[in-house]
Amino acid sequence: MKNFTRVEWLEWGEQAFASARQLDRPLLLSLTATWCSDCLKMDRETYAEPQIAAHINDVTVPVRVDVDRRPRIRERYTIGGFPATVFLAPDGSVIAEAGYLTPDEMRHMIESIRHCLRDEVNLVGEVPPALDHDSLVPEPLTDDIEAHMIGQLEAQWDQQYHGWGDAAKFPLPRAIDFAFKRDQSKACAALEQIGDGLWDDTTGGFYRHAHEQDWSAPHSAKLVSVNAALIRSYAHAYAYTGDLQYRRKAKAATEFLSTYLFREDRLDNSIVISQSERDNRRDINSYAGPNAVAVDALLLFSGYTDDESTRALALQLLQTLSSTFLTNGSQLTLSHQYNTSSPQDLLEDCAYFLQALVRGYQVLGPQPSSLNSHLLSLACSFADQALDQLQADSGAVLDGPLRKVGLLHRPLYPIDLAAELADALFELAYLSDKPRFRTAAREALAAHAGAFDRCCVQLAHYAAVSSRLQRSPLTVDVGSGPNSRLHRAALRIADHEVIVDPCPCGVDSSSAIVRVDSKTQKVSSPEEMMTAVQSLSLAQ
Repeated sequence: MKNFTRVEWLEWGEQAFASARQLDRPLLLSLTATWCSDCLKMDRETYAEPQIAAHINDVTVPVRVDVDRRPRIRERYTIGGFPATVFLAPDGSVIAEAGYLTPDEMRHMIESIRHCLRDEVNLVGEVPPALDHDSLVPEPLTDDIEAHMIGQLEAQWDQQYHGWGDAAKFPLPRAIDFAFKRDQSKACAALEQIGDGLWDDTTGGFYRHAHEQDWSAPHSAKLVSVNAALIRSYAHAYAYTGDLQYRRKAKAATEFLSTYLFREDRLDNSIVISQSERDNRRDINSYAGPNAVAVDALLLFSGYTDDESTRALALQLLQTLSSTFLTNGSQLTLSHQYNTSSPQDLLEDCAYFLQALVRGYQVLGPQPSSLNSHLLSLACSFADQALDQLQADSGAVLDGPLRKVGLLHRPLYPIDLAAELADALFELAYLSDKPRFRTAAREALAAHAGAFDRCCVQLAHYAAVSSRLQRSPLTVDVGSGPNSRLHRAALRIADHEVIVDPCPCGVDSSSAIVRVDSKTQKVSSPEEMMTAVQSLSLAQ
């Protein structure tokens, strides 16, 4: 993004906070994103105004943060959208917060800060509610969590325009995935609206969201994370319904990723293609989490369809994640950003990378030829170290290692990312025959169970994984090995929560074992497998 501002921005770090303490000034924290059009507008119209920039430089310590590069700061300080304009006390607590500010609005805020300094008002702020953990009360997981979320699917459903919510529309792919097994008609209706409202018919790809309730006025940004998650949801829709329109849309989205965002051996974070060429911009940074979500989605789609080009792209991305983002020293360390020394071992990245490894084992087998690592062994080692780093004694999982800068010294336990990690741990527990991963998954979700009645549809995946932990999974142990007829049939089962082991012990090479709890059926053909799945699914 071009720098239109005249503000003398500092990097987030101890130096900026030390300056604030020394000068007894507040920090002005500007949270922005490369793909955010309002961020660019505020740079052009507010921060570029000479008098305002001078006031900011004279009265505050200005700090700029890219929210994709530093997601932990985003989660602690965002007020729900971008740009976010947050005034901080030197200890990192919040004095005042706003979103987009016009020049006049910014001038008014700066004058208020000036009055505080002139009147020698102590710069004391508040800690954001997300860091108040009095409500983090562990309770046992129960079926009430799933029942509550099913109610939310109905209560927040937009009967007129479909999707969830009555304002700006976001795609909410995890809510769609949850709905497939509870209210499939809503899942499909939401995907049809997303395909009409958020799909770019010119260059392809899904926009981040729509500004209007009727899915009109889409945001101009296309993010890897959004497109990858929607590939997964459209692939599920194809598996459940057999409708080719869902398969075609998922394939078109994979082609968008490979054409517009794939570079060398990884995916860039986002791209904005607007009618005004001056506003075209691309975030060439690559992040572990979004690339891992893409691996998971691409492998899922290739498993459903045998699409070789999609599988090849997924394998290349998985190789980059395993060789470049992952450092295999005295312990496995996952970098957030490609080829940099950016913050390490973030929950967001660890959860999605573990999902990619677990999916990779199920679809590709234990060790694809282009990877040096045994995927299941790597997943177990990585999961062990991630839990050692991030799981607290209470069972809740931290968003990352604690730091002394700003409010990064205060723990944050994000419920949505806990669900993503728990989902991967649950499947890994079965595939590795290591129950401790299932125990860790249960503890991570149980830490939030006391507040489940506050969960809205945006947290549907928490309910989905909680439900999985209440019952035995549908599993298929394939004795005939990866890429056999039975393996391909297992990957096509119309249940996106099925667990497929392509290399189990004790299953002969001509058959597969379909299992739910203690009930099993041995099959030797894809047709027999489908019949067994239908009969045993009733036992779940």
